[in-house]
Amino acid sequence: MPTSEISHRAALVALKATGKSSSEICAITGTPARTVNSIYTRAISRGFNPNARPLELHDSYFIDGVRSGRPSKWTDELREKILDKVTGPGPVSEKSCVVIAQELTAEGTEISHSSVRRILLSAQAEKQTTKRVERQAQKQRHISDAQVGPRDDADVDIEVNAEVEGQVDAQVQPRVGLAP
Repeated sequence: MPTSEISHRAALVALKATGKSSSEICAITGTPARTVNSIYTRAISRGFNPNARPLELHDSYFIDGVRSGRPSKWTDELREKILDKVTGPGPVSEKSCVVIAQELTAEGTEISHSSVRRILLSAQAEKQTTKRVERQAQKQRHISDAQVGPRDDADVDIEVNAEVEGQVDAQVQPRVGLAP
């Protein structure tokens, strides 16, 4: 059964408690009658009283139950340690997953480089840009600020010759082999 919002479940239970049939609720909300019955039964087992007036609807009647399955070995603390090692200043950000795994293992946390990689990917973390990459980005910003010209990037190469006191000397040359 796909999960639904707590408010949606509460509405289903309220409609059912006021005397609507499951098929009527299905017609109103589009939720299958079997799902309506399942949500209503679960709410009653969690303490909902359908005969009480006014109806008392608490989130605890409608929240998702604990799912079975293997628990994660990765704690939030471990995730934070890994992200701290990647987002640090300077050369810290250039560490590979293998190096981070070795450091954590030396600190007493047994973890593989592939687990470090999966944690970084799941957190959608990107390595912090290094100074070299920052300088390249800064040069590109200077070029675009200098308004090189309204040319399409696919048709030209931009060569940066020198950077003197914040100014960039750039030349725009057509790429060889491309049709005009």
